[in-house]
Amino acid sequence: SDDRTVRLWRTVSGREAHVLDAHEGWVWAVEFSPRGRILASGSIDGTVRLWSSERGTLLKTLTAEGGPVADLAFTRDGAMLVVGHETGRVNLWSLPAGELAGHLLGDGRVLAALCLGPSERSVLLSSDGRIKRRALDDGRLLRLFSGHDGWVYSLAMSPNGAILASTGSDNRVKLWTLATGKILGSIPAHQEAVHDVSWSPDGTLIASASWDGTVRVWSVTEKREVQVIRGHQDRVGAVAFSPDGKRLATAGGDQTARLWFVNPRPVRR
Repeated sequence: SDDRTVRLWRTVSGREAHVLDAHEGWVWAVEFSPRGRILASGSIDGTVRLWSSERGTLLKTLTAEGGPVADLAFTRDGAMLVVGHETGRVNLWSLPAGELAGHLLGDGRVLAALCLGPSERSVLLSSDGRIKRRALDDGRLLRLFSGHDGWVYSLAMSPNGAILASTGSDNRVKLWTLATGKILGSIPAHQEAVHDVSWSPDGTLIASASWDGTVRVWSVTEKREVQVIRGHQDRVGAVAFSPDGKRLATAGGDQTARLWFVNPRPVRR
């Protein structure tokens, strides 16, 4: 949050479990480790902090060159944390030691989002409306994805690693074939910028969160809207499916986090 804290909530009771307060600036990115025991938070103060999600205690602070943290991601085995900074620099941290294992230099463009490729040997980065796939070992450019008209705000890999979803200031959700970089679909999803996207665990649905105050659920195969969620009183900046795919968590500019049931039905127009 822009109050510099991270808050953990119990999903059944809706009660606050922990307040994580150590950053010196807005917190822009959070990510649970694969087993859920560690939470990583990244801030405009340039640091990443690792927390025990069970106890709410600070485990380690990661500090390196790069400036404000834009996005971060754990590898599937939890042994590495990939951190993208606004300057375009990407830092690779080995865990649990919390040691800097390597880095990729930026290209002078502001980095907005990242996600790991399916083999975790590459990383996808968005900057200035373009998406780049770069090798993690030496930073070489593997593929360039061009098609958004404006900033690209979020990236998400399908569960099977074949399709990349992206969202941006052009109000669209785009689906790309990762292997070729070709666009599978371009969905005019919202009335305003689309700030986040999430895949259902089975890969059949995506959910998009927008500054127009809505969350929309889409059928991937049919490229059609199957659910509209309204309730936030301001921009919606984040959305995520639950592990079982039955619920969505959203967070908005109205300073609320909300849980919704996923109920995909055709929407009458």
